[in-house]
Amino acid sequence: MEKRFLNEKTDLTVYVSPSTSNVPSILSDIESTGDSTATATAQLLHSLTANTFQFTSVDSQPADVLNYKPNNIIARLGSGERSSPTIAFVAHYDSHAAFPGVAVGSDSNGSGIVALLELLAILSPFYDKPSTKPQYNLVFVWTAGGKYNYQGARQFIDDFQEASQANDEKLEVAICLDTVGGVGPLRMHASKAPSDESAAGQLLKRLKAASPNKSIELVTKKINLGAPLMSWEHERFNVRRMPAVTLSRLETSDQDSRKSLLDTPSTVDVNSLMGNIRIIAEAVLGYMMPLTQAGSGANSDSQDKRVTADTQMLSKNSVDKHRVAHYIRQFATKPRSLADPEATGIVAQNIAAAARIYAVTTTMPVDLQEVRVWGVTKTRVLAERVKPAIFELVIATVVLVYLYIFFFVISKSQRIIENSVTVMRKSVA
Repeated sequence: MEKRFLNEKTDLTVYVSPSTSNVPSILSDIESTGDSTATATAQLLHSLTANTFQFTSVDSQPADVLNYKPNNIIARLGSGERSSPTIAFVAHYDSHAAFPGVAVGSDSNGSGIVALLELLAILSPFYDKPSTKPQYNLVFVWTAGGKYNYQGARQFIDDFQEASQANDEKLEVAICLDTVGGVGPLRMHASKAPSDESAAGQLLKRLKAASPNKSIELVTKKINLGAPLMSWEHERFNVRRMPAVTLSRLETSDQDSRKSLLDTPSTVDVNSLMGNIRIIAEAVLGYMMPLTQAGSGANSDSQDKRVTADTQMLSKNSVDKHRVAHYIRQFATKPRSLADPEATGIVAQNIAAAARIYAVTTTMPVDLQEVRVWGVTKTRVLAERVKPAIFELVIATVVLVYLYIFFFVISKSQRIIENSVTVMRKSVA
């Protein structure tokens, strides 16, 4: 049903409501009206006396095209060296479905929001001391309008390229996170198979090394420049000749769960999400330090023989379960539709507040291009029980018959009384 609503246009207003105590009685009345098992007489009587419902939108507003600018949230961890390359972590924070006002998008992409915040919390301590500070700048970007052809990613790329002309900042790789909170393999989506020497190729090897008990898969898909919508967020970077990949548990970008009302908190497995966060953090740390990939020896990246392929940079409790659960409750349980400026503003403020605990954080406005976003995603609907129009005709007919009988009795009452008196006198005489 959701897919049908997403793909079909209708001039009728369609409302979706959470289940309340009044809904069962309304449904019962509607079902009884359409009962085909009753006799023809019963159906006729029911059609005359049954309740019907009239729905009225209480907070009716004109649905106009929105012209506001949502914000990207950007947190930075700097190496202190101007020439250091940059690794970007990217996740869009809006949700969408056929009925965006009630779509919470817990896994797509609430899990991406949570994963970026937890990665920031895990990696920020390494930048506190010069002795542990990697020679890489890290940028964490929560983008707006991801469900609208990745508008926030496009804006971030424009801003980054404009700034890089002045400060020579180089993007080593952008790691986009999308739907990473479920059970199953972790897949790296790329526009083409990365070479072994590239950042994406090295990252893929380190992801596999960091997860011996979990399947890490590579999925390649060429960018269709003629398509109206891009499949994954990394494609925004690739078309601008910037290296990027997307990490997701999904096999394809067109899976229904990415835009579904059924993407609720129950779809997020906390342990799987924490496992994916740890794998990504270990892989990125190993790439930045750099640590060995194949154990100690001639081919080892590390000169310390104590460092082997199974060496872990993170402690057992580096990924904080209570913190992750808190982020899920805060960011993956409420609708975040771009068509709702208030909800979008609130979630952006909350993400920025959480990120500022660990890094310098700024917000950048996003110009919505190529798309038009219509407002009004929520309203109050009043359901009133009313009788059918034919019931009013029946009542009017009964009243008219009653008035006619009453008029007839009144108009004939004097003659009836006189005749009755005459009859009584004759009987007495």
